[in-house]
Amino acid sequence: MLIEHTTKRAGGSIHTIEGVKYHFKPAKTDAHVCNVDDPDHAKRFLAIDTFVIAGKATQAPPAPKPAPAPVQEPVKQDTTPEPTPAPQKSDDDDDNITALEELPDDELARIFEQAVGKKPHHALKRETIIERIRAAMQEE
Repeated sequence: MLIEHTTKRAGGSIHTIEGVKYHFKPAKTDAHVCNVDDPDHAKRFLAIDTFVIAGKATQAPPAPKPAPAPVQEPVKQDTTPEPTPAPQKSDDDDDNITALEELPDDELARIFEQAVGKKPHHALKRETIIERIRAAMQEE
């Protein structure tokens, strides 16, 4: 079977299958061809997209597959819980103390930022954050 290698190289190209060398060299038509007698070897060459049955390379390549339709991202709903309002200074400081102790870290950081005017340093302990919030509330 006459097989054409569609990649053109100066002097052709040599490919080996199971110890058999196949020299795809320029023919009269400028196509790089080689006669491959072993049907298994021919199948292996034809399984590669740069090898075709001689004479078939001049046909138009198959039309490219259409691109898949873009996947629309699902609309994400905001599941962020409502922020807990910062405790206000009141006559009953015991309630504020309890409220700060029970808050999660992210809420405590948000309240710290409101009370102190900046985000808490990442190395501050919870107790220190709570103390500084209380101190800022005392100054108000």
